[in-house]
Formats: sequence, structure tokens, C-alpha cells
Amino acid sequence: MERKKLLVCTDWFEPAYKAGGPIRSCVNLVEHLSPYYEIYVFTGDRDLRETIPLAGIKINQWVTLASGAKIMYASPDNTGAKNIGSIIQSLDPNFIYLNSVYSKSFTINVVQAHRKIKSKAAIILATRGMLKSSALAIKPLKKKIFFRMAKWMGMHKKIHFHATNSEEEKEIKNLFGNVQVFVADNFPALIVDKPVHLQKLPGVIKLILIGRIHPIKNINYLLEQLKYVTGAVQFSIVGVPEDDLYWQHCETIIQSLPADKEITLIGELPHHLLKDVLAAHHLFVLPTKGENFGHAIAEALGNGRPVLISDQTPWQNLTKAFAGWDCPLSSPACFQKALQEATDWEQSAFDRWCNGALEFALAKQNNTALIQKYLQLFS
Repeated sequence: MERKKLLVCTDWFEPAYKAGGPIRSCVNLVEHLSPYYEIYVFTGDRDLRETIPLAGIKINQWVTLASGAKIMYASPDNTGAKNIGSIIQSLDPNFIYLNSVYSKSFTINVVQAHRKIKSKAAIILATRGMLKSSALAIKPLKKKIFFRMAKWMGMHKKIHFHATNSEEEKEIKNLFGNVQVFVADNFPALIVDKPVHLQKLPGVIKLILIGRIHPIKNINYLLEQLKYVTGAVQFSIVGVPEDDLYWQHCETIIQSLPADKEITLIGELPHHLLKDVLAAHHLFVLPTKGENFGHAIAEALGNGRPVLISDQTPWQNLTKAFAGWDCPLSSPACFQKALQEATDWEQSAFDRWCNGALEFALAKQNNTALIQKYLQLFS
């Protein structure tokens, strides 16, 4: 039986990594669905904020990935609506999957091309948490103008929406009205067999945060709570500042911390290095103002590391599973208590929480049922 064709359009794809979660969502989707569909990935040739192409790629031609999917890394002058229209016509896909709400090249141009050539492909748009109130509050005027134009063009009437949870479904309908929304969770990353051993001494802890250094990640909030922790804290931040004023604010807090609180800005790292970095730390932290999924959280749990996060993610009820804490942002005391408890862990307690994190991740993983949902989405 001939497989249906799926054209995935996204600004970034591996080996790009600087855009974080949306890349992982797309990579995991392609890897899991390649046995079921003939998949083509149309993506950009450079990473986020970069002006030169990714190393080791072929540009403006289709190449085959290890999964069997085909990919084209397009140069910026090759992402106009006219060229995209030619690609859609030549491939004649059954489905077009868009991985961003706001992308000019890989969403708006695709929709325009689709309309101009009168393609019969069904368009599915993944909003990737971009419609959360916390996300809409950033550059709100620009986004209001965008949505007014989108509604005026009738974009929302011509596409189906993909939400990864019921909360995101509500966000889509609040903004666009009674549109078609299909709910299917993100595919998780691979899970390790058992946590990597790491020495844990009472009164000493190594924290790690992986993510954008941006107000929505709320790093300053966590830094403030470190003032109340008794013990030696080493806090590693994997990411680069996206907002200079925000990072200056964080640095001011860092300078006010006692000498036994050591903060290290590691910078950005390729995805394949994150497993070893996670294994070298005791606790993953992310006091985020809002996550649609939280791939870094999932990977920390899947690598057997407990997490301390806010209650603004889908990862809930962690403490009773000995997997971590999901604290309300309105309760700094919850964060302070969790940080102190983790700092005080001795080896046996730490090992118990590592096993709890891994078991929690395994319990959340049901790829068979999830694949069935995606087969319904692309049907």
C-alpha cells in the first residue's frame, strides 16, 4: 500500500539546536512517523540567530535522513512563496505540517503558496505554546497585528490546529473561535535504562537549567531563592542571553548571592551533549512562566534526574512519585523548601529520587497509543 506524503515545514531542524523545544518536537515527530508516511522536511539552512549555514549540510537539495525521511535545507532566497509553491506542486503531499505560528518563510509563505496553487493538501498547524498568555505578553502589539491580519485573510478557516494538551486547545479556541483542533501529545525523547551514578554529599548540590535565557524562563526568580538555601550550590545555566537587560538583571542578583553560591553560564550546547551534562548534575530546575511541553524537563526525567519546576507546565504531581516538585510561582517558599531538601540529600535519598524521576518518565511514555493518535491526525 502506497504511503501518504507528509511535508513538514519548520524554521530549524537538526543539526540546528539553538531554538530548543520546537526543534525537538519536530525531530521526534519525524523519527516516530517515518515508518508510516513518506516524509519530506523543508527547513532553513542555518541555526537561530546565525548568519551562515549549518556545517556539514547540503543546501537546496533533497537528502535522506537516517530515519528514511527526506530533507531540504533551504537558503533564505529559496523560501519565498513562489519556490514553496513549486515544491508543493512537485511533491503533491497529502498533508502539510507547520511547526510555528509566526514564521514568515515556513508558515505564512506556505499558506500563501498553498492557496495560490490551489493545493488539496490538508494543512495542520502546531502552535507550540506560542498562544499562551505568558508568550502573548511578549511583544504584544506585534502579535495583535499579526492575528488581526491572519483572521482578515481567513488563515484559521483553512487549516487544522494541532494542540499537545487540552490547555493548548483552549488557548487556540480562545483566539480563533470554533476552529478544528486535534489534541496529541509530543513524542518524548529516548529514555535511559537506569540513571547514571553521581556522588551526592549532604549540604552540596549541583543544579542545572537548560533553556533560553529569557524572561519567560524566569531564571531571576530561581536566583532569588538561592539566597535562602543553607549549603554549597553550584548552578549551571545552559543557554545564551537573548535579552541583554534581562541578563543584566540576573547578574545583579548573582552578585548579591553569598560566596557558596556559584553560578556558571555554560552557553549553548548541541543536543547530543546534553545527556552527559544532565548526568553531571543532581537537580534540573526551571521556574518557567509557561511551557507547552518542556522537552528539557522530559529529558531530565528520562535521564533519571529529579526536577524542580513551576506549575506552568504539563508535568504535574511530581512529588508523590519522588520525581521532583512542581511549585506554584506564587509560592517562593515552596521553591526554597525543595531546594533545601535537595541540598540536604545524602546518597541514598538522592538515588531514590533519581529512580523516581526515571519511573515517572517511563510511566508517561506510551508511544504505541501516541502513534495511533498521530495516524488519526494525518488521516
